[in-house]
Amino acid sequence: MSYRGDVVLPSFCSVVEIKMPTAIVLSYTPEGLVIGADGRKMDSSDPSKGTDSAQKIFDIGNGTNHIAFALAGVAEYTDEQTGEKILFDFNKEMISASRELIGKRCKNLCGYATRLSKIVSKRLNDAMEHEKISDLKGSPSLFMSGGTDIAMVFVMGFYNGSPQVAAVRLWHKNQILQDPEVGQMLIGVGARPLVGAQEIFRLVVETDDPRFAPYRRYRSGIPSITQQAEICASYIRACSDPEAVRIEPEVCAGIGGHVHIAAITLTAGFQWVPGFEPIPNA
Repeated sequence: MSYRGDVVLPSFCSVVEIKMPTAIVLSYTPEGLVIGADGRKMDSSDPSKGTDSAQKIFDIGNGTNHIAFALAGVAEYTDEQTGEKILFDFNKEMISASRELIGKRCKNLCGYATRLSKIVSKRLNDAMEHEKISDLKGSPSLFMSGGTDIAMVFVMGFYNGSPQVAAVRLWHKNQILQDPEVGQMLIGVGARPLVGAQEIFRLVVETDDPRFAPYRRYRSGIPSITQQAEICASYIRACSDPEAVRIEPEVCAGIGGHVHIAAITLTAGFQWVPGFEPIPNA
């Protein structure tokens, strides 16, 4: 059995320092949340089947909430023979599971993400039996509970009127799927990478390193949503710069493709930032 998505690399114990060859960056301003991602998706069975136009950010507000999710790690399981038949699609299952929760309220977004991930986990268990998924893939984790990371899902937005972010870890131990681990994340004004090249972010945002001067944006004041989107896009593009690949090759070599960015506000909900829409039917 093959998979499509990001090669899952060992992660740090802190969910804010997850190293996978993808870039997902979150920015918060008093106006709202901005979330950006690269568009590169790998194919383990055939590198030529990878794409640079994958969508990694999805609206799951369903007309009632102002929330979305972004996924890093294994996005799809495909059949071993051809790699063409999709046995399980995490993004589609997340969207479908969110529809089951319409009208059901939770204390906070962490509670919502817990219920959401349990639905997806149960469906994956069923798919393992019926679709004969024998290898859940992933890479050894450095989280305290050990095991193997399959994917990290970040659920974010305005829930019960306040900006919140929850992180979901999907994982297994020796091919036995474990209950998802879910945690609430603290958010503060400014941009931060949820997944990606931490050192490149530091060099771009916190230093005056001339190698990354073309990627610096709005270093004073509190940028608007449009400006925050430019900051996110610049960081993602910096990660695919040849110099970044030299500094963090295991992470940056897998980052690239079409940058797509969304904004979530309390008044307008989920909207794609103009100029950063995903590629249709990619």
